[in-house]
Amino acid sequence: MGLPARATRDSWRPATTLGVVFVHLVALLAPFYYSWQGLAAFLLFYYLTGCWGVTFGYHRLFSHRSFKAHPLVKYFAALMGCLTLQSGPLWWSAHHRLHHRESDKPMDPHSPKDGFLWSHMLWFNYTHPSLASNEAIYKAVPDLSQDAVLRWMDKHFEAISIAKAALLWGLSALIWDLSVAWSVLLWGCFLRTVVLWHGTWLINSATHCWGYKSYDSGDDSLNNPWVTVFTFGEGWHNNHHARQRPARSGHRWYELDPTYWHIALLNALGLAWDVVPLTAKSAKPVLTPVSGTSAAGVKRQAAQVTPPTQKQTIKR
Repeated sequence: MGLPARATRDSWRPATTLGVVFVHLVALLAPFYYSWQGLAAFLLFYYLTGCWGVTFGYHRLFSHRSFKAHPLVKYFAALMGCLTLQSGPLWWSAHHRLHHRESDKPMDPHSPKDGFLWSHMLWFNYTHPSLASNEAIYKAVPDLSQDAVLRWMDKHFEAISIAKAALLWGLSALIWDLSVAWSVLLWGCFLRTVVLWHGTWLINSATHCWGYKSYDSGDDSLNNPWVTVFTFGEGWHNNHHARQRPARSGHRWYELDPTYWHIALLNALGLAWDVVPLTAKSAKPVLTPVSGTSAAGVKRQAAQVTPPTQKQTIKR
């Protein structure tokens, strides 16, 4: 199976490919260096970088401006996002906004129509022609590019991640010993990075291939419950494509959305405000069967599809 035509149009980033391969290979050593400290580091940093960094920060705060946050919250989320090695906040947001604007069209950075592997991870190794320079990225996210701190983080995300890894290794060696330090490094940095990479990438690939539709969003986006398990509520992708700005992606009571719970808590504490509510106005319900769903089931979905009106949250 060859590369899609996109691979000849977009410019290959060999340094990125080498980095992705290196991190995957080192992560394979983690099972041989197991310790409870390593597992604890994996779970802690998966939560901090996956929830606070990617879904709370990079996605809902920066890409969609679903709410505003206190500077300490904003920069903490950006810092956690840098530790994912999914690039910096400006690069990530620019590509994500382009994905929504061109979803499943030729200029979509990661559509499964160019192949599942392309949408899952290969796209990350190539430079999109419309975002091929810092100037183009800054132009794509003018609201974010005005922030000097975010620009600095975007430029130095690799150094930030390496510094965190070195600090984690050093502290573990001081508190315990070298064997624990290597375990914490492998589990809390390398393995955690790989698992989170694929969890995030499943949103780009799996949720455009498998799941159920609640809305006619004009693309192939689907709601996928098992992707949600790895992504703190991001698996409700069809909901999100139909209603991009709201801070809440789960539109039904059983569509659990842990990231929104964090936003709501910070809203209650006065650390987040101008939270975009989920309004009663929505995209058109889908009335045709979805793969794996009966026609009756789809009609039941359509009958329940209008999301509940949510009161405007605290403004500041």
